Amino acid sequence: MKFFKISSSYFELHFVVLLFGITGVLGKLISLSALSLVFYRMIIAAAFLFFWLKIKKINLSLTKRTLLISIITGIIMALHWYLFFYAIKISTVSLVLGLLGTGTLFTSLLEPLLLKKKFSFVDLVFAIPILIGVLLIYWGEPVQWRGLVIAILSYLLFSIFSVINKKIGFNNDTLVISFWEFLSGGIFMFFLTWINNDLSFPNITDSFYLLILAIGCTAYAFSALIRLMKTYSAYLVIMHVNLEPVYAIILSVIIFGESEILSFWFYIGAAIIISSLFFYQIWYSKQEKLR
Repeated sequence: MKFFKISSSYFELHFVVLLFGITGVLGKLISLSALSLVFYRMIIAAAFLFFWLKIKKINLSLTKRTLLISIITGIIMALHWYLFFYAIKISTVSLVLGLLGTGTLFTSLLEPLLLKKKFSFVDLVFAIPILIGVLLIYWGEPVQWRGLVIAILSYLLFSIFSVINKKIGFNNDTLVISFWEFLSGGIFMFFLTWINNDLSFPNITDSFYLLILAIGCTAYAFSALIRLMKTYSAYLVIMHVNLEPVYAIILSVIIFGESEILSFWFYIGAAIIISSLFFYQIWYSKQEKLR
């Protein structure tokens, strides 16, 4: 029985999620502080997009209202990344990425509020097994409360700017929006690093990782995420982003040797997360056919 057709955009969505999983690993590998890391990430991504848009001869202008929203969103994005990388540096990649499921609940509440949509009880129902899966993955692991709280706050900010990007992404070029967000966030982070006297220069290894992080995991991934939100709801996108901890934990095991994470509860939790996404996709596809 054919439930739904898997499109190229759906495969791209998973590829973007994989890049997000790599983001956490790179954040751990890069020796820079969280402030410096986010500053370089956003400035490099903004520079890359600037030259790309110029090559494509795409106009960088936005309406004053959209530009202001993009600048504010860029600052929210910068704060999210700062808290995200800071949490990783004081705890582990696995702990921080495993808490990503909390963003699902935030989005199910924020999307109806910010986009003036009717609240979906189904969205909330599908969010519950995601959180259960995350809890099972870390069942029995010692809780690092500082990293946990900071990570949850970062995902709240992630949900906020994801919903905002969906709202402004419909009638604007996603690459142009991303450019202004990265530029404004980079400038904001520069002032934070300057105030805290925390700006340091990357070594050769860090520079290599930063290029991957800024171009692949940032310039492309976030621009693609905004574009994909034109096809899918912000909630469905965030639901799929919950696969990020699965990808990230596997990568962490390979790179950092965190083999203790792959316990019985990990497989149960991961299976619940993947199953929830699968059944949500079936439900979402059927709802689209009825519209």
